[in-house]
Amino acid sequence: MIGICKLCDQKKKLQKSHAIGRTVFNKVLSKTNNNTLLNISPRSMRITQTNDQWDTYQLCLECEGIFNRQYENYSINALRGKYDSIKLTKFASGWSFNGLKQEKILHYVVSILWRAAHSTHTAYKDVAIPDELNLYLKDVFLKDKEILPNFLNVRMRILKDYLQLISNEGLQKILISPYTYKTKNNVLYVMMFEGWYIEIFFLKPNFKERRKLGYLRNGKNIFFAPYIEFSQVPGLMQTFLHGKSWVDSK
Repeated sequence: MIGICKLCDQKKKLQKSHAIGRTVFNKVLSKTNNNTLLNISPRSMRITQTNDQWDTYQLCLECEGIFNRQYENYSINALRGKYDSIKLTKFASGWSFNGLKQEKILHYVVSILWRAAHSTHTAYKDVAIPDELNLYLKDVFLKDKEILPNFLNVRMRILKDYLQLISNEGLQKILISPYTYKTKNNVLYVMMFEGWYIEIFFLKPNFKERRKLGYLRNGKNIFFAPYIEFSQVPGLMQTFLHGKSWVDSK
């Protein structure tokens, strides 16, 4: 398909692009008996089974490579504990990564947000970013610049269901359609895949908030991701209870 690349703005042959990468979908689908996964949509209070990988024509080959080479390949393997150079230790309260390049993880997460905002797939219909943020991020990705905390902050936690309504393996199979919600003091973009609960803060959180565990920090190589109880995720438990009978009936 020939079209305008969303990143470089050039008319080129476009690739089928994934905001949440193909490797995430492949891992989930390979572990399911019926080749489907759970897609939870807190906005619509619905759970569906799907094997759709949420891809659309979006980027040219060169720009697709920017995201894959510079951010996604490293981040996926690092978070899965695939690198000997990164020491992953699992504690009762969360996971510790020693040797993690947090700035790459930050770019990876924010690149998902940016690609979701530009996607025409219905899974990303609840994601939109302001024009000024779009232009800033395009410049960041094209020039591989640092993402400043005055613009976006990312917090990553690991989902845990202490009530055991869903097993740890089950949590790995759930994808949340990225969505936006407002708090009293901020606007957050939320996504979840491979058991990670990820929040992107549009406004800079206060100093006390940013001192909490789970925030990615440029230039730091020790990162601790705390657990978050499944029932404490805004809207998630209600959606699961509301939609569980629908899923069970399929």
